[in-house]
Amino acid sequence: MGPAKVDKMLMKAGLMENPDVLATEMTPVDIVGVQQRDKHCRALEDEAHASIRLGKEPILIAEGSSGSYFIPTSNGEGTIAVFKPRCEEPYGPANPKWGKWCQRMICPSCCFGRSCLVPNTGYLSEAGASVVDAFLGLDIVPETTITSLSSPSLCYKSWERALAKSTKQSLPLKVGSLQQFKCGYEAASSSVSKIQSLGPELQQQFQSQFEKLTILDYITRNTDRGMGNWLIKIEEPSSTEPSSTGSVKIAAIDNGLSFPFKHPDEVRSYPFGWASLKFAQEKYSKSLANQLLPLLTDPLWVESLIESLRVLWKSDPNFRYLTFLKQAALIRGQIFNVVESLSNQETPIQLLNRPLRLMFCGKTKTTKKIPGGACFSCC
Repeated sequence: MGPAKVDKMLMKAGLMENPDVLATEMTPVDIVGVQQRDKHCRALEDEAHASIRLGKEPILIAEGSSGSYFIPTSNGEGTIAVFKPRCEEPYGPANPKWGKWCQRMICPSCCFGRSCLVPNTGYLSEAGASVVDAFLGLDIVPETTITSLSSPSLCYKSWERALAKSTKQSLPLKVGSLQQFKCGYEAASSSVSKIQSLGPELQQQFQSQFEKLTILDYITRNTDRGMGNWLIKIEEPSSTEPSSTGSVKIAAIDNGLSFPFKHPDEVRSYPFGWASLKFAQEKYSKSLANQLLPLLTDPLWVESLIESLRVLWKSDPNFRYLTFLKQAALIRGQIFNVVESLSNQETPIQLLNRPLRLMFCGKTKTTKKIPGGACFSCC
């Protein structure tokens, strides 16, 4: 059965909204946010391709468990973006990191990966988090898009390089996520302790950004938000410029292990790194509630978001419609809990303690609360 027939079947069964209706009824504020993101992503993609054409090859990032690359600027003096190829993900066939390769070759399949996540779709999750960020207007996820790049510095098999050389053709394109590089940011693990020494206004700025991070992670169900996977940029007031007030910004990077198709229910635990911070014990602000509740309580807005994610996921060759329906049900359940939490002015910790839900077009399935609140059982 083809994708179009499956779509019609699901819409007839009431398990999926009609994308044509959603496209024509999206509110202007949603369209503006998404269009701005798309415009920035196209510019980022063009800049990365131009840099490679000028001979600035991607640089393999030593850290991490997958093949990730810095894309240099055209003059080679900076970095444009981070490229993460689909086939070089932790358990992908072309991962250049030997640790994960050995684990995949030696251990049985049940000993690696996270059973709540669709394998080798981290590049989609990276871009999906950027879509959620744009829909919510959070402005904490660097613009991320899906693109295809080819370069000798990427990881290719020897026969691929030999074939390209003998036929005098370019190496095969690799599809993956391309995320804007954030300059001047530091890992939260080394910089969050500096927040306490800042003035009240900068501390409030951080708290506001921190609350947005918790909402993003909860809705996308990020299973890998360690303290090294989000960044902070602190610009203190200048002593030479009286008008300078300084700023604090957060960048939510490394979203590749998000959007599970089921709630984690196994022995291994993956806590939100931020859950142990004192900032997670502060109540959500009224300003954030006023910003998000009109969106999150609008069924059309929610289904527009779901449809945008479905279109993104549909680009993957191994896309399965029924699996995405489960992912969408989990997202709706997470949004339901966020609405309840913001309406009651709860704290991020209280949000984590809410019952887990799956919502299939109005039908809700509730399961037990997350053990311990600050962390969740995972695969």
